[in-house]
Amino acid sequence: SEYFAASGEGSKTTHRIRLRYQNSLSALAPTDRLSISSTVYDVESVINVQNRNREYVLMCSVVDRGS
Repeated sequence: SEYFAASGEGSKTTHRIRLRYQNSLSALAPTDRLSISSTVYDVESVINVQNRNREYVLMCSVVDRGS
């Protein structure tokens, strides 16, 4: 995909998380963290798929517990 081609080598993205579009999520930014069960993810990129306001794809990495 374009994201992986643009991110280049050295990128630490480890997970792609898909979410249904919700207005309340429109403020998501690459500075945010996401917690699912006991795992915390750093959000690296927020993609509104085709700008159709139906789905977000979050490119994330797992937060090291020492962080």
